[in-house]
Parts: sequence; structure tokens; C-alpha cells
Amino acid sequence: MSEWIGPTFDQKNSLYERIFLPSMIDTEKEIDYLINFAQITQKDRIIDIACGTGRHVLAFNRRGFSADGVDISDNSIKKAKTEANSLSGSLHKPKFYVADVRNLPTGKPRIKRKYDIATCMFSSFGYYEDDSQQTIFLEGIRHVLKFHSLLLLDLPNKDYILSNFAEESAYEKDKLEVKVRRKFDSLLSRVETITEISEEDDREVINIAMNIYTYREITDLLLRSGFSVEKIVSGFDGKSFDVQDSNNKRMIILARKI
Repeated sequence: MSEWIGPTFDQKNSLYERIFLPSMIDTEKEIDYLINFAQITQKDRIIDIACGTGRHVLAFNRRGFSADGVDISDNSIKKAKTEANSLSGSLHKPKFYVADVRNLPTGKPRIKRKYDIATCMFSSFGYYEDDSQQTIFLEGIRHVLKFHSLLLLDLPNKDYILSNFAEESAYEKDKLEVKVRRKFDSLLSRVETITEISEEDDREVINIAMNIYTYREITDLLLRSGFSVEKIVSGFDGKSFDVQDSNNKRMIILARKI
């Protein structure tokens, strides 16, 4: 399932958002927490990596921060630009770039400015099967950051996923019937998910696959990619992260470019 990224985010973007994305209220709470957690000021320039349709970028800008976004999906960026046009009272008009983050050091596209903060939210990391590609992805982020700048990385905790792993589940959301099948590849440390969405006689399938990491594994990968971890919490509620506790669902990591 290595080629799922383009088909999912270009062809099934609206359905993906309808099923998976948090509410606007939750997004605003996430931004509030990140601003405090990373001590972000309005002097800082922010770039959201794998920004999707720009929900975090727009939330930053509504607060008067200077935030831009980059995503591999042309359709997502088109929607983000449309949403940005509706911003009122913002001092900064966000820039959005269509790009594979792994290509940023080659100047494709060329992003002229350097940023103080990079965010990579909502499990947008780990999409490539080979960890050498994850490293290249992180190097792409480093390329657009100023020296000694910060990365905020939000990803699931492997220990929690494996402790609570269910091969199948089902639920309803927004009048949709959702059935999920999961498979874990222990050699790649990769979870493949097939989500079937039904609404009356219509049926769609969304395929997602991503590598998952323990705290030690992601810390090592970040260090090999030129980042040192400074702080970590277990979620946007700010609860401390205990390496020994598999009940920590997520890892919100603050790392510095070195």
C-alpha cells in the first residue's frame, strides 16, 4: 500500500476530512496548546508540513500569527487557498505550496523564506515504508528552518497502538457507516488500514498506511535527521509522557534543529 498518499488526499479529500478530522473547536484548542507549549510569538514564522486543507495554518493566522503551509496534494492546497481567501482581519496572507517535502532541499518548489517553527500535525509523519525516506522527509523540514529553530511533531504512540490493537472495528459518524480493517507488519513496524464508508447505496474505501514509532525510536530517527528532542507530552491536554506507560495515546514532541 505504498502509493496510497496521492489517491487518498487528491481523490478522496472531502471524505477523508469528513471521517477523520477533528472539529474546528478541537483545532482551535490544539493551536492554543501549541502556542504555549513551544512559546510561539507573533514574531515567529511558522510553516505547517503536510498541511492538508490548511486547518492549522488558518487557525494560526486567525490569531495574528504568520503561518504558511505545504502539502503533496494539489486538491488539498486548492481548498486551503480558497479557505484562506475568506480570512478577515488577518495581518498575514498565508502562502501554500504543493510539494513533496522530500524534494524541498532541491528547490522543488523553491521556498525563499526560512521559518522559526515547523509543525507536522495529525499523524502526518511515517507514510513511507523505508525509514531512509522518513529521514529525507525530516531533512526537507530542516531545509526550510532557520538554524536552531523548532519542529512540533504530533504522532501516535506505537506502544499504545499495539497494546490496544484491533484487527476490525465499526462505528457511525455524520450519518456514515464506517468499517475498519487493520493489519500490522512487524518487520516494517507499519499499520495498514482499510476503511469502508457507506452512505445508503454509496460505498467508498480509503486506504492508509504508516510506520509507527515508540518514543525511543522516533527520538533516534530525529537525531539521525538533525533534530534533538527538547520536550514531549502525551497529548494536547499537556499530560506528561511516561516512556513506560503504554496508555499514552500520542506523542507531541518539541525538537530543535541542530
